[in-house]
Amino acid sequence: MSKKTEDKILKHATSLFFQYGYSAVSVDDLVKGIGMSKATLYRYYASKYDLLEIVIENMFQEIKHDISELSASELDPLQKLRTFMTLMTQRLSAIERSALEDIKESVAVLHDKFTRLRKEVIIHHLVKILEDGGRQGVFRQEIDQQVVAYIIFASIEELTSTEFLAHHSYRFSDVFDMVLSTVMYGNVVNEAGQR
Repeated sequence: MSKKTEDKILKHATSLFFQYGYSAVSVDDLVKGIGMSKATLYRYYASKYDLLEIVIENMFQEIKHDISELSASELDPLQKLRTFMTLMTQRLSAIERSALEDIKESVAVLHDKFTRLRKEVIIHHLVKILEDGGRQGVFRQEIDQQVVAYIIFASIEELTSTEFLAHHSYRFSDVFDMVLSTVMYGNVVNEAGQR
């Protein structure tokens, strides 16, 4: 089996699944877009379900790779944190909300896997960046950085929910930036609001 063909299938399937969801994408759609037969597709993936599972796993492997490069960079902890949040925003905002809702309704097990991997990757790497920043004296060491990571994650989860975004004109990136600014720099009280 060809790695080039496998990559081509994954790239096309990622685009379709994350734009339209699971139920709206047929095997015919998958093969038509890359000019191959169903038989060829089935030599690589046993089913559409298996293909979506690999697409989800592959997405988070790519994110982990990007984060590993970020962790090894010479950026200071605050720059790493902002870059990490930007990276997550770019990756996750590329997925249509309606597509994710369709995956949730059509294949709940894979939606749960997506949600679990997203949480694990974000929390794990946030904690690492925050702890590194604490050791370097950039972030406060007396605060449990895992708690801070969960606060950031929970805030972003709630503020990027369908209900919230439906009533506000914010983009994912706006929400990420506001949450990060509030957590990192304190409350919304400005200097004029102080004594």
